Amino acid sequence: MNTALYILTKPIPQGNVGVFWIGQAGFVFKTPTGKLIAIDPYLSDNVGRKGSFKRIVPSVLGCDEVIFDYIIVTHEHDDHLDPDSIPFLMSNNVTTLLAAEQAAKDAHTLMNVPEKRICSLAVGANFDGGDFTVTALPCDHGEAAPSAIGLLLDFGGKKIYVAGDTCPRPDTFAQMREHQFDLAIFPINGAFGNLNEQEAAEASCIVNAKLTVPCHYWCLSLEGGNPALFAKAMDTLPDTPPYYVMALGEAIII
Repeated sequence: MNTALYILTKPIPQGNVGVFWIGQAGFVFKTPTGKLIAIDPYLSDNVGRKGSFKRIVPSVLGCDEVIFDYIIVTHEHDDHLDPDSIPFLMSNNVTTLLAAEQAAKDAHTLMNVPEKRICSLAVGANFDGGDFTVTALPCDHGEAAPSAIGLLLDFGGKKIYVAGDTCPRPDTFAQMREHQFDLAIFPINGAFGNLNEQEAAEASCIVNAKLTVPCHYWCLSLEGGNPALFAKAMDTLPDTPPYYVMALGEAIII
């Protein structure tokens, strides 16, 4: 299956949003009007070339295959703000980059993305994209990325929570419950300040979204994360909310 063609041609019913997983913490959201929003697209092997965390699964999407209306980056680490992909993805007059504060600075100073094409997001900041709104939420990815953010994406009433790279923060997750999210997305790799499978399952129960999807696994060597363990943890917790493990390039309609 050609993932780019699938994203571009899949129809999205009115009142819904399409969600495509493109690997690692990367997702693409598609509105009924065809607007495309990418979150943390890691499409290269940049991290692998710099060390031992090589890419072990090929990217399902090429930088030259899709032009996004918006790219949202939750923090500055290379598997989120991809130094190989972002400059190419931004080399048009269409895409706007929404990014956590340090990621926004790095995109301009290290990747030469024009400042006028970048919107910096601190916790509490809002952005109106017409078909959707985004609010930057608290996120704890430790001292290595103090400006990291989570996301509340609202597509005409369909609300999605992207936890971002975060350690266990039950206090923060408890605040999210009131939003009554249609979808929550959590990392499960359990390393470098991120939730592991059990912690992500427990966070899911706190947030209590209508559906939970795991991410941040099976992309880089040595990073950890097993969706089978996440599913087992979800199934053994009381009052488990619904969850779904996505295949690379797969779409779900929310």
